[in-house]
Amino acid sequence: VRVCREVEIIESENLIEKASINGELLAQGLKKLESKHTFMHNVRGMGLYQGFSLDSPERKSKLVKSARDNYGLLLLGAGDRTIRTRPNLSVTAEDITRFLNLLDSALTSVAWALFGIEMKIVDEDGLELVHDGVAFGNLMVKGSCVINNYFGVEESPLIDGWFPTGDVATIDAAGNMQITDRTKDVIKSGGEWISSIAIENIASAHPDLLAVACIAIAHPKWEERPLLVAVKKPNYIRSEQLLKEEIWQLFQGKMAKWCVPDEIIFIEEMPLTATGKIFKLKLRDLLKDFQFQ
Repeated sequence: VRVCREVEIIESENLIEKASINGELLAQGLKKLESKHTFMHNVRGMGLYQGFSLDSPERKSKLVKSARDNYGLLLLGAGDRTIRTRPNLSVTAEDITRFLNLLDSALTSVAWALFGIEMKIVDEDGLELVHDGVAFGNLMVKGSCVINNYFGVEESPLIDGWFPTGDVATIDAAGNMQITDRTKDVIKSGGEWISSIAIENIASAHPDLLAVACIAIAHPKWEERPLLVAVKKPNYIRSEQLLKEEIWQLFQGKMAKWCVPDEIIFIEEMPLTATGKIFKLKLRDLLKDFQFQ
């Protein structure tokens, strides 16, 4: 299956064996992934699994094997734009949903080190963390094309030859790196780190929200706890409490309970930078006196 706006071909040419697989559900799921992962449209002449892996053999084989063994799906390359099922295997809607979730996760992790660049993740004490795709820490890089100094600044930012990127990330055994947050935005709660980006991604799925941002608020027991700040769409007329309950429902099964925001507040307008990004520094300043009840 090609990703670059060719999902329509699946339906029009009936390339999916609809007797064995729910083709409509799969096609709709792929369209949603196209909308979410916009870079997929620019990957011309590549198969679906190649579209996310960008020819990474490890990622390709992992997804293809999982699709085959767990969901009975056979992903073929760009020349065979077909999704097939194993013989005598019934693929249910739940199978397709699980597979699409797997693909969504894979599409989110598309970066690995360029030739001549090394990457590692470290904890707050500078100790290197395991590359298992789960542990996340401060992303450090080094190599021949990594800067030694900022322009006009004598002191080097390097730490033992490694450049601190300011990002928090995970790295798996195959070397695939996924940025989970900015170092300045990560929420440190009870000795654990909570990704503000992960919270924002889940909350932003609610159709009645115009913008969301998650920031850390000081907490007397846990050091910091996440606060979700949201802007409602102009036509929203229901109660804010009902909206809060619906947003909290979105987190069920997607994040550990201790990662879910303690509170959700609504503001009229989200502060933005000159480039249109959410101005979290100003948001923190506006809510510096906020206290959890």
